[in-house]
Amino acid sequence: MSWHAHNTRLLLLSCFLLSCSVVFCQLSKDQDITMITLSKLLNNTASPWDATKEPNPCSWIGVRCSPDNTRVTHLFLSGIGLSSSDFIPVICKIESLQWLDFSNNRLSSIPDEFINVCGQISELQTLSFSHNSLAGPLPTFHGFEGLETLDLSCNSMSGNISLQLDGFRSLKSLNLSSNKFNGHVPINLGKSMMLEELQLSVNSFQGSIPSEIVSYQNLHRIDLSANQLSGSIPDVLGNLTYLEVLVLSSNKLSGEIPTSLSNIQTLQRFAANENNFYGGIPCGLTRFLTYLDLSYNRLAGLIPPDFLSQPNVQTLDLSYNMLEGSIPSNVSRNLVILKLGSNRMNGSIPVSFEALTNLTHLELENNSLTGVIPPQLSSCGSLVVLNLAQNNLIGALPAELDGLYSLEVMKLQLNKLSGEIPKQIPPALSTLNISWNLLTGSIPSSIAGLDNLDYLNLQGNNLSGSIPDSMPSVVELQLGQNQLSGRIPKMPVRLQTVLNLSSNLFEGPIPSDLSQLMGLKVLDLSNNKFSGAGGYTYLFEPLWWIGMITMIAGEIANFAAYAFAPAILVTPLGALSIIISAALAHAILQEKLHTFGILGCALCVVGSTTIVLHAPQEREIESVKEVWDLATEPAFLLYAAIVITAAVVIIIRVIPHYGQTHVMVYISICSLMGSLSVMSVKALGIALKLTFSGMNQLLYPQTWAFTLIVLACVITQINYLNKALDTFNAAVVSPIYYVMFTSLTILASVIMFKDWDGKNASQIVTEICGFVTILSGTFLLHETKDMVEGSSQSSSLRLPKHEEEDEGLDPEGIPLRQVDTLRPK
Repeated sequence: MSWHAHNTRLLLLSCFLLSCSVVFCQLSKDQDITMITLSKLLNNTASPWDATKEPNPCSWIGVRCSPDNTRVTHLFLSGIGLSSSDFIPVICKIESLQWLDFSNNRLSSIPDEFINVCGQISELQTLSFSHNSLAGPLPTFHGFEGLETLDLSCNSMSGNISLQLDGFRSLKSLNLSSNKFNGHVPINLGKSMMLEELQLSVNSFQGSIPSEIVSYQNLHRIDLSANQLSGSIPDVLGNLTYLEVLVLSSNKLSGEIPTSLSNIQTLQRFAANENNFYGGIPCGLTRFLTYLDLSYNRLAGLIPPDFLSQPNVQTLDLSYNMLEGSIPSNVSRNLVILKLGSNRMNGSIPVSFEALTNLTHLELENNSLTGVIPPQLSSCGSLVVLNLAQNNLIGALPAELDGLYSLEVMKLQLNKLSGEIPKQIPPALSTLNISWNLLTGSIPSSIAGLDNLDYLNLQGNNLSGSIPDSMPSVVELQLGQNQLSGRIPKMPVRLQTVLNLSSNLFEGPIPSDLSQLMGLKVLDLSNNKFSGAGGYTYLFEPLWWIGMITMIAGEIANFAAYAFAPAILVTPLGALSIIISAALAHAILQEKLHTFGILGCALCVVGSTTIVLHAPQEREIESVKEVWDLATEPAFLLYAAIVITAAVVIIIRVIPHYGQTHVMVYISICSLMGSLSVMSVKALGIALKLTFSGMNQLLYPQTWAFTLIVLACVITQINYLNKALDTFNAAVVSPIYYVMFTSLTILASVIMFKDWDGKNASQIVTEICGFVTILSGTFLLHETKDMVEGSSQSSSLRLPKHEEEDEGLDPEGIPLRQVDTLRPK
């Protein structure tokens, strides 16, 4: 019985203790009410707080309490869509707060009440308003005696910073980066001088780097990148014995790199790229560093002998300077990234690089390096990027490089490499550029096995043979300026940037499957022997004949119109065919007619109506002889002589040099001869009209003369119009041809038939305005025919299939300037 009583007492004691823990291990009434009030104020945001579902605030997402759950210590309100700051003062009632995070919202200001009330929370250590929409000057912070971290980065705050931060007594980390602050770099950053991290990047601070900054002896990180700072680096920065990261990139700093930085044993990362530093590189600068970026400066002289050999160094970027001499052969095995491109370095590539098994990036482009590519580079098994472009390297491409299984980018263009392309190529390549060398032989078939290859550039060599039947699924293919021949294989549908096969020995018809490359922006087949490039293979296409017969039927009707109306009226009205074509394409081919296309059609109608209402009357002609007399008047004979002479000169002198590259060449011939053909067609139409009315004009030689002129002009027009359409995009040819042909026809009609005789200036100007309105509508309709509704740009036009290229300049070989600011990890 006593045993049972003993166990009963223990059970009662346990229940009592449990009830005590429930009573005493919960938030105070004030904090509980405050948290419930906050949840209601945040009801219209994406806050997950809901007191009706979970009455204990310590269990809410983004809330952290003390170990005994009696006090709220951390509030994380990041990314919940806050825009109003009215609720913020309520938070200040929680006196136990240690961490307060408002980042990634849309707050536009920090209320004064927050500064005054929350500044009294002595335990608050971390405050973040980063990635909001805060604007205006930096508020003056009062209190906040325990605050150690303040993050106001990525806002739109502006103005000078003087004493607003001087009241802090415990501040260790300050981040004001990515704002619009200006003036001098602030130096009053807390009375305790305990600051360890100072991040002021991406602002508009001016002036020099203040030497007073060394008063903060505990500084570990300084980031002043992407400002407008000038002057030199203070030599006293070498006294910051705890400094680990120094970032001064993208400023206007100048002078020499101070040697005192070499003495900071804790300094691991130093970036001062994109400035105007000059002079030599201090000896011993890399003694303690793991990361160094001095690219895009004006540093000169030799690279110190021990610069690459320090055991800690992993990343070195000295590209885009004026460094000279050879590359030091003594290198650290721990080196991961080495960038020395765009300097004046000479000598050979050190064979000792074979020991760099951790090296991922080797970029030595745009120097004056000589010798061969060391086969020993194949020992760099981690290599991802190899860029040796624009040097004076000779010899063969080492076959051993196929063992670089991690290599993704290999750029060797603009050297003097010779021999054949190795049969085996590094299998993981995404970019291969060995253009503008002296390579011979054929393109290896193994290139088809490069499944990751996106960009292949072999142009400007002496490669021969045919293109492999199975090409990798590249985005860009450049094979121009070689001696390739045979047929063009089926190209990958993924090809969407550039296909350059120019200046080779390809023959036969252009493959029709090239039309399936719908995303292609540049197609260059110039300077080959294709029969489709200006030939006559279209005569064997049934579709061409269907189109030609349809066009002939339309021209017969057009022919009849010239017999009854002035050419100055009939020719511009040809724009109505564009409207009908657009409507048929919309109805039959399901092509979307853009809003601007509809506006273009409306402009064509308005312009046509204006011309019809103000067109001159057709003059009464009784015989074809009258037309002949008009055609043989001095003014028109002069015009005809100019037209024929210009056409002959273009055919003989201009076409051989510019016919494949300038769209205006072929169109000029069509338009010039077209203006004469229209005048002859009108004469012939009048002759037939009079003949059918009983006045036989076939007896006159003038009728047959006009017939021969029509045949000669029309054949010339058809020939060169087809050449233009065969060489250039129809979307470019059509509007240009319409404008030139119509303009010259109106000019010819005014000279020959004197259509504007008897017209006053107002009528002539009105007709010209109508014509310009039609031109505007035509241009708008063609320019926007491929636009998607709501888009402001039309799809890429495949303009002339030949692009003039600068000799020795390869777009892929020009590195882009990059701002390398170090982000906190």
